Amino acid sequence: MAQAQHSQPRISPDDYLVGETTSDVRHEFVDGLVFAMAGASEGHGILKLALAVWLHGRVPPGCILFDGDMKLKVETGVDTRFYYPDLFISCGARDLKSHIRMDAILIVEILSPSTERHDRYEKLAAYKTLPSLAEYVLIDQSIPSIDVYRRTHGWSRESYGRGDAVVLESVQHSFQVAGLYKDIFQ
Repeated sequence: MAQAQHSQPRISPDDYLVGETTSDVRHEFVDGLVFAMAGASEGHGILKLALAVWLHGRVPPGCILFDGDMKLKVETGVDTRFYYPDLFISCGARDLKSHIRMDAILIVEILSPSTERHDRYEKLAAYKTLPSLAEYVLIDQSIPSIDVYRRTHGWSRESYGRGDAVVLESVQHSFQVAGLYKDIFQ
């Protein structure tokens, strides 16, 4: 995520949503502040696509896989947030005209040096408030390393490296860490 546009005053969620419909740049929205999204690196794109391809065939019935173009709304008390997770699986009623979901069961973020702290702390805290969320996955693009946070394990971090298999309980399947990174680290 890029830097906050601090010169702007806080805006309402409705004003943010109107602005997103005409903007060429995606923005995340946190408690009235708008943050422009930075472009992704090659490694980010490779990892995201590899996991999306793997997940696509394993999405539970009645659910759908979304990439970074769908907004996820999170309401934490009086604070409203809109994020663009790299990948997420959402279950519930479909609205093909909507640009927003609120019912993710699995969220995946690909870490970069500029987003890691934000993804690991701020987003984790916000995402945990989603009643539907079962798992939050953080994928490091600089080394073969994946962290999984699960509701069933009290949101404690489980770390996986090159020789490990990651079980995603939300889709009831596993994948090899080395396989996900095969096009990055030979």
